[in-house]
Order: sequence, then structure tokens, then C-alpha cells
Amino acid sequence: MLFSEPEYAGEFQVVEISSQLPDYKLCFHLNTILGIKLTKKDDLKIHIEGKKKADTYSIYIYNQDSHTTYYYMRKTSQPGSLAPLSYLMITKPVLADLFREIVENVAKINDVFDVREVLLTYENGTPAMIKTRQEVNNILTDLEISLIEPKKPKKKFRS
Repeated sequence: MLFSEPEYAGEFQVVEISSQLPDYKLCFHLNTILGIKLTKKDDLKIHIEGKKKADTYSIYIYNQDSHTTYYYMRKTSQPGSLAPLSYLMITKPVLADLFREIVENVAKINDVFDVREVLLTYENGTPAMIKTRQEVNNILTDLEISLIEPKKPKKKFRS
């Protein structure tokens, strides 16, 4: 289903990164060049419209301050692929200067093949771009839900 203006347009900036690097190595480079401290969190299940099974994403998060958060993620169901892996670097809120810095610096990392913005509006685009936008909007929805859902305490077993 297409909307005239997606729910998250103007709230997040999304950069797609293509690289053969494993997620932890690319995360190390991102932390180094951007001066941030992304840390690994539990994998996130993303429910994509039209799919029976949820996709699993490896996710790293860094809260820079009370207003700026970085999310870095990759679909874990891409193993064994010879094609470059697709990573998403998401920032909240939208900060034009920060966005340019991310794109320019990430493009300098060895083994990064492409860095591009994912536009969250539906003004124009190819069917592939529209599919990417829909998928990113699903990711953002499930990401926000996972961040506000209370975590259930792990049960302790008596010996």
C-alpha cells in the first residue's frame, strides 16, 4: 500500500551502504570515522508486508545525546551472498550537516562500494526504489516498537 507521505518522512535519515565487510568490521570503521560508539543489541525481527516470515536484522545503536540516535543494521538472512551486503545507517533526527558527513566519510572506507541516501518520500522513483522505501518504513516501524516495548525479565531456574 502506498501513502502520499510515509509516516517517518522528515523524522529519520537513512543511508544505504553496500560493502562486503562483516557487520562488526564495518561498525568498527563507522565508530572510528564518525567518533561514535555503536554497540550491538539483540537481533531485531522485521515484519515485511506480504512476507509470511519475519526477516532478522543485526542491529547496533548509539544514543549520542537525548536528541540524536544512530542505528546501524543489516539483514542477517543474506549469508553466503556473493553480492555486496546492504547495510542501513539511520539517524534520528534529520540533520543535513551530519548526513553529508556520514556519506562523505563512509564512502572513504576500503571495501565500501556504494553509499546512498534512501528517500522516504514517494514523489518519484523506480519500482525498486519504492520497494526499498516500503521496506525501510517497515523497519522503522518495528524498530520503534521494539524500543518502546518493555523487555520481559529472563526467568531464573531453580537448581
